[in-house]
Amino acid sequence: MFGFKRLYRHTAETNNQQRIAEGSWWENRLIPYIETNNIHTREQLDDLTKRYIPTLKTLRKLCPDAVFVALDIKPVLGVLGVFEVNLALLPELHKPTAGADSTRPSLEEFVLENDVKAVSLKIKVIGRDDDAKLRANSALVKALNKFCESIPSQKLALMGFSLQKDIESMGLNFAEYIKMFPRWINPSRMIEATSPGLAGLTANIRDILNTFGYVSTTVRKFGYKRVFINEAVKALAVLDGLQYWTNIDKLVVKERKLPGIEVEARAEAFRFMPYKANVHRGGSSLPFSINSAHKLAVAIQDYRPIGVAADISDPQYRQFLPCFPGVYTVGITRGCVCFKDEEALEKFVKDFDGRAIDGVTIKVEKVPHQPFWKLVGEYLKTKGTSLRGHLELVATSARENRPRWSELFATSTERLPWCPNPEDAPPRYYDTDNYGFANLG
Repeated sequence: MFGFKRLYRHTAETNNQQRIAEGSWWENRLIPYIETNNIHTREQLDDLTKRYIPTLKTLRKLCPDAVFVALDIKPVLGVLGVFEVNLALLPELHKPTAGADSTRPSLEEFVLENDVKAVSLKIKVIGRDDDAKLRANSALVKALNKFCESIPSQKLALMGFSLQKDIESMGLNFAEYIKMFPRWINPSRMIEATSPGLAGLTANIRDILNTFGYVSTTVRKFGYKRVFINEAVKALAVLDGLQYWTNIDKLVVKERKLPGIEVEARAEAFRFMPYKANVHRGGSSLPFSINSAHKLAVAIQDYRPIGVAADISDPQYRQFLPCFPGVYTVGITRGCVCFKDEEALEKFVKDFDGRAIDGVTIKVEKVPHQPFWKLVGEYLKTKGTSLRGHLELVATSARENRPRWSELFATSTERLPWCPNPEDAPPRYYDTDNYGFANLG
């Protein structure tokens, strides 16, 4: 199946949010996602696919001197009909040299090193439908033309993580804007085309940048130069990071599914699990291969754990409060691994305790099981009581604070109904014969 029919088949799979099968990944990886209702002819569809750049290899082959324009459009929160348009321009995508580091310390250095230009503006889409669309279209076209006026049009390549959705959220025609640029790129789809393990990518742009090693900020002064970071700049940084295969490998590891394993960012999340062990280096960071909760879960998944957690803490100094940076955050110092039974736990401890990973020896120690009731009992003992005494105190307090029968009525002048319990009756209630009783006085 080729061309037009295959493209529409793949579009239907995308709209139904079906995951691409691994067997069809090679066939489908060069096909763009088309999620628009503004394509009505075969010519329009062929024009879109002809301008689409699916991979970095295709990009370097067709337009090695391309200038990249990233576009991101988001509605302004709390203001109806106003959209924030972010633009960024990368004059050249520098090819990485042999032995170059795959991570960058910050987005600001990426902007300065590559002379990235960025701008943000707001466009109003308020009024009658046709008039509002006409004004929005005129404003966006004017902004794009002015932003790219110094660049030859044949070198331009438009890119964005959700170009179709962003442009059409303003009521504009995505296909018409693509005609302004010789090439267009979807970084999310380009990431999926690099490896079968990334088909159906779920990570957002923030997670991708963190995986690539960028630090996300907004505005910061570097010396005397003010550096501005918007969402379009982040999209360009992702494109730059895709040139390093180590970054692709990190994404593959992050996207790997771990069925049957619960991954948490707090080691204390499994505090009351019976069969568990701590993985640590005496307070130092764990080796690179297992320095996050997700990496640790991937590394030991063959031992079939039921839970993996990791955080930053020092088991030798309990007075320091632990820090919980996240499941994918690197630099953790303690891991906690839980198993279904004692046999699986013993096998893991025997294999991993004292093992050298990335040239670093790690320690694995079994954690004694502490039931919840025992923990509560020890806490109450520090308060000078016992669990039984505490429960008796709670029961007595509840019984004493229970409202009496007479307090259920608003005023004392109301005629009270028959009270079955004399102890709960109001004072001198039985001294009257209002309810057929003789005066007991």
